[in-house]
Amino acid sequence: MAFSKFADYATRLADYFIPASIAADREAKKLARIFLYSHIFGPFIGVTVPLAIYMLDSRPDYRETIILGSILCFWIFPFLLKYTSAYKTLSTLSIQNLISCILVGCYFYGGVRSPMLAWLLTIPLLSFLYVGPSRRMRLCLIGQFAANAVIFYWAHMVFPPPPATMSLVATESLGLVSTTAAALYVAMMALFYATALASQVELKAEIDGHLRTTSELLAATESARRSSAAKSEFIAKMSHELRTPLNAVIGYSEILLEEAEGDKDVQSAADLSRIHEAGIHLLKLVNEILDLSRIEAGRMEVSEELTDCGDLLRSIVPRFEAAARENGNQILVDAEKAPGAMLVDVAKLRQVLEQLIENAITFTKEGRITILAERKGDAICVTVADTGCGMAPERLDGFFDRLETVDEIDQRPAGAGVGLLLCKRLCELLGSTLTLESELGRGTSFTIMLPMRADDVEALERAEDGRRLLSAVAERVRQAKEQNEGSVAYAQSALG
Repeated sequence: MAFSKFADYATRLADYFIPASIAADREAKKLARIFLYSHIFGPFIGVTVPLAIYMLDSRPDYRETIILGSILCFWIFPFLLKYTSAYKTLSTLSIQNLISCILVGCYFYGGVRSPMLAWLLTIPLLSFLYVGPSRRMRLCLIGQFAANAVIFYWAHMVFPPPPATMSLVATESLGLVSTTAAALYVAMMALFYATALASQVELKAEIDGHLRTTSELLAATESARRSSAAKSEFIAKMSHELRTPLNAVIGYSEILLEEAEGDKDVQSAADLSRIHEAGIHLLKLVNEILDLSRIEAGRMEVSEELTDCGDLLRSIVPRFEAAARENGNQILVDAEKAPGAMLVDVAKLRQVLEQLIENAITFTKEGRITILAERKGDAICVTVADTGCGMAPERLDGFFDRLETVDEIDQRPAGAGVGLLLCKRLCELLGSTLTLESELGRGTSFTIMLPMRADDVEALERAEDGRRLLSAVAERVRQAKEQNEGSVAYAQSALG
């Protein structure tokens, strides 16, 4: 546990010196960490050897200073790595510094029988830890070590080392310190390397876990897709099955209603009228559910045709005037700024507008319902606004994502939830957007934004050309009529 905490601290410290260019590569980052572990913590163990020489040698001199200086130079390498990113070059220089430090110590203290020879074991260890799987770098470091060994042997033979100034007991003590320090250094690097491997294993396990989770999510998504398709197909079939008895209920209620009205049975007529209205409303809901299932199943087709926006709005309003008067409402249509022509699926746009107007009438008493159409940039904007009860701000967030009946919250007639959700889906099918703005006690407005395409612009231009042509023809007809009337009057006066 203690080493684990120390390893975490060491890793954070090492990562501070790793430049971004190396940190982006996972394998390079691992090698850089090993390199930094060695250079940050290794000198603490290595300095024990020159310190032991100072204490054991009866006549310490410059040799201990050279060895100590070469060991302390290792602390420069982390900063060089941080500011140069030259990892391979620094690895080679570091190995060379280590070899020089060990061989100089051996040369000064015992030659081939030096107590510092144990440190030679760390050179191949560090070489392979620094360069990783790079075969070329391994061969270079092996050649570097061999060249240094040849030079050391040549210098040892040609230039005999200075005479020893340490006693036999001191030399044995130095050998014990040197061997122990080398063993501790190797053990430290082995633990750091094991920690690095463990982190890689944990990372691989985490990646495998994510892959399994992804596979499970894909399977769940496919299952949900099949369930959704099965649900849509079931709803479509059931909706068709429900239509037959509903049409029968509506038809028989109409027949009975006519008979009751003929017999002047007011009470029965009122009851049958409610049955008839409920049947029509239920049939409307069934049709809306069927349309929703067709949209979700991708079976709803769009059939565009050229239409006049203003004429379309004005043709819808008469159907709702009676219902608006019952609630004391007034319906206004403002299509002066609407484009003369547009390409759209008229039936679906009419279905959306009728639902929005019906919704506005339902929740507005003694108020006004305004239908505004205008062109805004490259879009046709149609807004249905009312001065009804409105909605609280907390209900607006994700309004179209919730399929809820209004009576659960506002104590209003149910059914608006399915209709408005269908409006949203139909607008998306038409490539438009449906947005909502509402204020409690002030009213609600739904806005449809229909994007205009090149075909729409061409249709507008053709319609505009047609209007100009008709105006020109009408003007010519008026002028000709005036000329004819003038000629007739002149002839009559001449004959008279």
